[in-house]
This record gives sequence, C-alpha cells and structure tokens, in this order.
Amino acid sequence: LYWRERFDLFQDRAFLPLNLTSRGSALTNQDLLCLQGGYPAVLPKTKTGQPVFLVDRRQLTPQATPEVRLRCMFYLGKLFASKEYPAAQTEGQGILALHLLVMPKLMAMDRDFLKYVKRANGLLETVFPIRVQYRVICMIPKGGKGYIVQNLIANYVKSMIGENDAARQKQHKNKSNG
Repeated sequence: LYWRERFDLFQDRAFLPLNLTSRGSALTNQDLLCLQGGYPAVLPKTKTGQPVFLVDRRQLTPQATPEVRLRCMFYLGKLFASKEYPAAQTEGQGILALHLLVMPKLMAMDRDFLKYVKRANGLLETVFPIRVQYRVICMIPKGGKGYIVQNLIANYVKSMIGENDAARQKQHKNKSNG
C-alpha cells in the first residue's frame, strides 16, 4: 500500500529520497513551498511528547494544488512514522491533528475538496503505522454574512444557560461599565 500510494503521488520521482532538499528529492519545488508556507505545519510536541501538526488553509500558496497538498501529507506521514516520533505510533497517544476549518472567506465544500480530505486522512490512517487524533478549531467570521452565524451561536448559548441567566449577565455587565 505504501509504495502504491507513493508511486501514485510522486510518479517518476517516487523512488527518490523523501527529504526537504529540492535536488534529488521526491518532493517538487511546489511541495517544498507549500511546506515552508506552513501547510501543513509541524508544531512543537505537547508536554506529554505527543506530536502535533496544524492544517490552516490560510497558509496555502497559489501553487498548492490538491496533488501538492497530498504529497505534503504523505511526507508528514513518513516523518511521523520515523523513530524520531515514537509517540505517533502509540495507540493511546498518536498525533494530534489540528484543523482550522473556517476562515474569513468560507471555502466551498465541493466534491473535489471532500475527495481530497478523505484521501489525505486515509493516507495518514492506512499507509503509515501512526495513530491520528483529529481536533477542529472553528473561527467565527466577523460581521457581514458571518453575523447570522454569530447570532445563531449567541441564541444557542442563551438557550443553554437560560434567558434569566443571560439577563443577569447583561445586568452585571451594565453595572460594571457604569
């Protein structure tokens, strides 16, 4: 499975070393630019030694096609499967994958994008002997069209804590301001 996926993604460069040098590497210049731009970005390990990476679409470069992103995810999978990251292969810990899903301009969730996400997650979960824990970080857009989202969330929170509690919090805020 590893070599089939690697050959499919890297084609004529599949048998070259998978490293971060553009000369003689299976990674192309576009792949390196995508990784250097921070998509995806390897973050410092947690206090318990758990490896962490962040997927933030705002870091995408114009050259970061779905194929480039898949090659970058393959590189990360190989990196985390190495002996430098033993916690990535541990059943209880694994890798912490943080996905920042919402940005100021919402990206259309078309079939091609969903197909890419499924394949990228599949690469990490099936090709490499690593475990992945996914966490989603949502950013709420400010004003404009996002105002509807903010109102929905505010109304949901009010319904959860009850109108009386919300009124008390508003009263408390007014007293402390003046």
